[in-house]
Amino acid sequence: MKSINYILAVCLIFISFFSNSETIDTTEYFNKVDEIIKLRNVNLDSSLAKAKSLETQLNLLDNYPALKTHAQNQIAISYALVGDIVTAHKYFKLNTEGDTSKLSNQTKGSIFNNLAISYMDLGKYSDAINNLLVSLKYREKLKDNSEIAASYSNLGLCYFRQDLYNKALAVYYKGLNTVMHPVFKDTSLFTKIHNNIGLIYLDKKQLDSAEYHFNISKKYLETINESYDLCGIYAYLSELYLQKNDMNKAVEYNQKALKLAKVIGNDYDYYLSLIDLAQIYFYNNQFDKVKPLLDTLYKYYSFRKDKWQLINIYDFYADYYKKSGDYKKALAYKDSVIILKDSIFTSESINKQRELEAIYENEKQQLLIENLSKENEAKNAQIAKQNTQKIAFSVGLTLMLVIALISIKAYKNKSKSQKLITIQKNAIEAKNIEITDSIQYAKRIQKAILPPENLIKKYLPNSFILYKPKDIVSGDFYWLESVDNLVFFAVADCTGHGVPGAMVSVVCSSVLSKAVIEEKIYLTDKILNRAKALIIERFERSDQNISDGMDISLCCLNTDTLELNWSGANNPLYIYREKELIEFKPDKQPVGKSLKHAPFTMHTIQLKKGDALYLFTDGFADQFGGPKGKKLKYKPFKELLLSIQDLPMEEQKTKLENFFNEWKGNLEQVDDVCIFGVKV
Repeated sequence: MKSINYILAVCLIFISFFSNSETIDTTEYFNKVDEIIKLRNVNLDSSLAKAKSLETQLNLLDNYPALKTHAQNQIAISYALVGDIVTAHKYFKLNTEGDTSKLSNQTKGSIFNNLAISYMDLGKYSDAINNLLVSLKYREKLKDNSEIAASYSNLGLCYFRQDLYNKALAVYYKGLNTVMHPVFKDTSLFTKIHNNIGLIYLDKKQLDSAEYHFNISKKYLETINESYDLCGIYAYLSELYLQKNDMNKAVEYNQKALKLAKVIGNDYDYYLSLIDLAQIYFYNNQFDKVKPLLDTLYKYYSFRKDKWQLINIYDFYADYYKKSGDYKKALAYKDSVIILKDSIFTSESINKQRELEAIYENEKQQLLIENLSKENEAKNAQIAKQNTQKIAFSVGLTLMLVIALISIKAYKNKSKSQKLITIQKNAIEAKNIEITDSIQYAKRIQKAILPPENLIKKYLPNSFILYKPKDIVSGDFYWLESVDNLVFFAVADCTGHGVPGAMVSVVCSSVLSKAVIEEKIYLTDKILNRAKALIIERFERSDQNISDGMDISLCCLNTDTLELNWSGANNPLYIYREKELIEFKPDKQPVGKSLKHAPFTMHTIQLKKGDALYLFTDGFADQFGGPKGKKLKYKPFKELLLSIQDLPMEEQKTKLENFFNEWKGNLEQVDDVCIFGVKV
């Protein structure tokens, strides 16, 4: 609820300007601007008072455009930080409306960036994105990674505010990679982007991932004692723990945020923390304290004309009145939410459409000019060739008559063949449609045997599944069953991929469930022995000699004692423990018909809290790619797993998937891919 505007404040603070026009006559004014900046970290009201004093002297700086821009920018920031977004926007806009030709690329990048932020605060996202792209153009010319990353951060915020989470995350990670470049490493901006990523995960209710990113920022900010930014991170953590139902920590961080914001005069984060305080009262049923806080917050955000936060406040009012039993007022505030959202997003859609139309018309006019030029050149060339063409026409006409006679005869013969080809083509297309429909139906059947994500999260909450079939359907599958305090889970690779592999996977999945649920076999080696017998029995009913089966990594976890039983058929198990990846070797035989008929082996492992398990098929390590188009193999796969151990499991999945796609590049995927990660 509060997080979005905090990012705006941060984005405004880190922008600074440098002038090439400084002379001895302007030193006094540079000092006045510097004083505004210095006071900002001590007391916002004092900083604003200095800004207002300088505001009356701006006309004296008309002959010094760089200095005037610098002054107007800092005046605007001072107004923005006390919540007067309208006045701030006025000064940001003045900076871009004047003659910017004498300004440096750095200055131009900053003024368009700041104007974009004020548009964002006013809910005008198309204008914000347009100005951010202009800013980015100037910053890329300078190759200044910190400033480029700042633009990416703000662009991500535009997407975030429109609930375009995937786009926002892509832009944020791009900014993170830019700012962490070894040559241009900027730890301050690094923490701000981590905050932004954490806010997305907070909004998506992926609370562990959000906590991970917030704690990275908190650790760094507390080390350098950066009070202003700490207010925001404490507020984020308060909301996070409120969502986790950890009321003690929610209250602890809320009090930290309120106290720190009051001491340094940070009104913005103070009011954001009041939202958290109101939520804490609300969840504790202290309704008599909620309404006065909501009224205070409404006045503050109305003054700021902050539509985005007003939507949240109206929504909070609706919840309050609903809980109080006043459904009429609750519905009225819900209507206000809808109206305010429409005022932002409906006008936004129109603006985007107009922008696209303007671009299209401009390109069309440019194309018209180019076509007219080409036509003029063609006409000149035509006149020069007319005499030659007259002669060529006579010869050509005679030749065409001869060719026509030959063609008529050939056409009669070809027509018969063409009819036959058309009939065959239609038959093939009909068969293709029938086959594709059958495959899509097979996909639905296969999906039905895979355990749904909510079931996996119920029994293994800290886990992920990376599942990438090579074709529409897959020979790889993952499997899960539970009996009392035992959770059985596996990853298997059946013979073949595509439709044949998918058919085998249905059989293999069913025999595993039969062994555990119907026959009550709970030891992993016995399960595989029984599954092997059932698979051979089912396939031997056919007159054909079928040798299909599966490679598998099968686990049984006792959730009370953390004892793990594991058996593997050609597929190993990796366990990460204390910075080491331990590999458990499988039996070298499949579950199915084979030359070897030895019983399977069971390994018993006592797990510890924090251990991570990885079950997988061979598709990831066998993928060809990289700069030389070579097979990845298992050593780099192990190194990749070791490199992501500090990340929450959902982010590990994202890292693995991104690595796989980048490694594969434009090459074809060679096999199905399935990885099951579980942290205990």
